[in-house]
Amino acid sequence: MVVTQYGVISYQLIDKTGKGLKFVGAAFTTTFDGIIDATTISSDGNLIQLTDLNEVPGSTSFQFVLSNSANTLLVLSPDPQVINRDNK
Repeated sequence: MVVTQYGVISYQLIDKTGKGLKFVGAAFTTTFDGIIDATTISSDGNLIQLTDLNEVPGSTSFQFVLSNSANTLLVLSPDPQVINRDNK
């Protein structure tokens, strides 16, 4: 995903596994780079939102962290990427 202005990126979980997957967070490879500024998760765990103020150009990779209803183990998603482009 390429970002050119302030925005909120929303991901809705559609669990087709039957394992009761829920978002519990996002794990960033470069947490303090300023690309993503905040994350918010809905109370039911089906929606995660990433706030990007687009104040820092660059890119970051992350993985969604999910829980499941079968056990206490966590699942990591494949890593999406956010790229901030200078909007000036």
